[in-house]
Amino acid sequence: MKNTLSHVWRKHGGKYDLYIKADNDTYVIMENLRAFLLNEDLNTHDYHGFRVAASGKVDHHTYNSGGAGYVMRSVKELVEKGFGDSKYCRQADKAFDDLEVRLCLES
Repeated sequence: MKNTLSHVWRKHGGKYDLYIKADNDTYVIMENLRAFLLNEDLNTHDYHGFRVAASGKVDHHTYNSGGAGYVMRSVKELVEKGFGDSKYCRQADKAFDDLEVRLCLES
């Protein structure tokens, strides 16, 4: 996910306010998503999706399931500040990308 988001940011940068991450078997009704997001503050660094509880060492966290997809506006901060810095993001190669994104956003 780090490579994907980094590539998307390099290619598209600030052209969009929001980015959606969805699997190839995820269906999104864009009109409903748009209606939901119209009332959201675009200055927040939150992201939206189906929240699930993490298990294991980080069981106090919830995160948005990547399988269901999520919408985020913090791509710039993740790519330019978080991904390369262990102070913000864990540098694990083998990890669940949806949980790792949440942990980075919390930092």
